[in-house]
Amino acid sequence: MKFLIKITMKMESVKDFGCAKGFMVHALRLLGKEAFGVDVSEYAVEKCHPKVKDYVSKIEAVEDIKGGWDLIIAKDVLEHIQKDEILSALKSLRAR
Repeated sequence: MKFLIKITMKMESVKDFGCAKGFMVHALRLLGKEAFGVDVSEYAVEKCHPKVKDYVSKIEAVEDIKGGWDLIIAKDVLEHIQKDEILSALKSLRAR
């Protein structure tokens, strides 16, 4: 049995929170999206994919994320946030 799920949502601007070296940002830009990434790792940002160097930056905390985004990706991020701070971090991301 095959299932087909069609998701329709506006997704022109994307922020990859925890982007590491920016590979997702690069892939999204190849698809024509306005994609930017942020990470707390200075090493990762410095070693990011060369084609996204101008679209990836270092931040200190969730509160440093600025701008309105159609989609925020936070893959492999929540396990690095203290359990009692996850809800407020998600609310903070949603508010932007």
